[in-house]
Order: sequence, then C-alpha cells, then structure tokens
Amino acid sequence: GRVDVVGDPVVELPAPTTVPRISQRGARFEPAFMVVSAGQTVAWPNDDRIAHNVYSTSAPGPFDLGLYPQGEERRLKLEAPGVMRIHCSVHSAMNALILVTPTPLWAIVEGSDGSFRIPRVPAGDYVLTIWNDVLPERKLEVVVEPEQTTKVNLPLDG
Repeated sequence: GRVDVVGDPVVELPAPTTVPRISQRGARFEPAFMVVSAGQTVAWPNDDRIAHNVYSTSAPGPFDLGLYPQGEERRLKLEAPGVMRIHCSVHSAMNALILVTPTPLWAIVEGSDGSFRIPRVPAGDYVLTIWNDVLPERKLEVVVEPEQTTKVNLPLDG
C-alpha cells in the first residue's frame, strides 16, 4: 500500500499557491489520490463527455460542486486538514481521496525502499506523522538542525 508522510511543524508556513487538478475522465477521477496543504485550492475540470458531480461528506469540510458538463471546471479551497473522500453522485464507482495536510511540509513514499524526502524544512522541532489509508497513524518527534540533513528510520508494522 501507499504510505504518505506528513510533518506537523511548530512553525507556520503558508499554503502553496499552485492549483492541483483532479480531472474527471472516463468516469474516473484522475488522479484518484492527492495530497494538498490546508488552504490550497483544487481544480476539478470535467474532461469527460458526460456530466459529473463532485462532492464529499467528509468531516474536514463537506461540499457539493453540483452537476456540470464537459469543458467546465469548478474550484474549491480546502481549508481544514483531514481525509477527504470524494465521490460523484451520478457514477457510484467514481471515488478519490485527498489528504489535506496542516502544512506544506509533506512527501509521498514512492520507492520500493520506502524512502522519502522533504526538502527545505526550516530548523526546528517537528512531529512527523505517517499516514496510510489502511494502517494506523504513527507519529515520531524529529529535530531538524540548521543546514543539516536529518535522517529518520521509521519501522512500519502491519
């Protein structure tokens, strides 16, 4: 399974200004998984030949973008951290998941060796949170020294 790493810093950092996109194409959300920072806006273009609806009932911020046709796009600013399960009311098989982090300091583990890298982390004390959709959340205290690379070994069970 996919393991995602989220840092909860003592310092506050602004949300990125980039606008990631989750396309509706082939009666699917693409990508079906995304990580964004709280306060970041997500674009939802309908690139399909049929109308779709994008909604979520998830606790961080329920929303319903309504039904809209091909060529239209809706945008939504995701304010609160948490797990957003996304659906289409027209097509029950259309599902996506967005992890909204409290910080822009995050990484997705992509290699088979489980490695990740979070660049340009300011010096300070952090709580590193390991999140996975099926495993229990894990937390680890990490101290980042000025101008140093901090290495963290995270044994994952389960």
